[in-house]
Amino acid sequence: LEMEVEDSDALNDVTLSFFEDALSSLFQDSLFAHGNPGELIEFVRQSSDLPRASPSISKLVVRLPVVPDQSVGLMSHYVWNSALVVASLIDDGTIQVQGKRVLELAAGSGLPSVIACLQDRPLSVIVSAYPDEAIMKNLEYNLNRNLTIDRHDLYAVVPHAWGDSCQPLLTARAEG
Repeated sequence: LEMEVEDSDALNDVTLSFFEDALSSLFQDSLFAHGNPGELIEFVRQSSDLPRASPSISKLVVRLPVVPDQSVGLMSHYVWNSALVVASLIDDGTIQVQGKRVLELAAGSGLPSVIACLQDRPLSVIVSAYPDEAIMKNLEYNLNRNLTIDRHDLYAVVPHAWGDSCQPLLTARAEG
């Protein structure tokens, strides 16, 4: 595919449109992100064998962060289809986390991390997102809301901006 484009904004629009159009071939619905800032999103666990979970944890609710205007471009105020797919794959055991260190980058609401913490004893779950106070507090809220106190020692929330050193992510330890 060759195109001559003199306007770089037009090229960006074409590239974004091409990418957005392709998402429906990857996911079952054409909407690739769900929710609005501050909205509560329910995740119904489909697994018939909910590992180490009581029946009261068959539904999880995560809150989407309310971010300052300048942070809206980060898109952390959505639950993306990719997060729903990864959360489902962890939940049904397709992605095994037992005995592993789990790192979720650009976590947004942290749904896959919550699901990972509910599985049969991962070593730790490091939940990372852009170092914005509203985003970080919302991640803590979602983890605390959905996990029993005996699961709080499994995770650590670590701020991270793309391009910064990854060392804090590599050395982070869940402390409870």
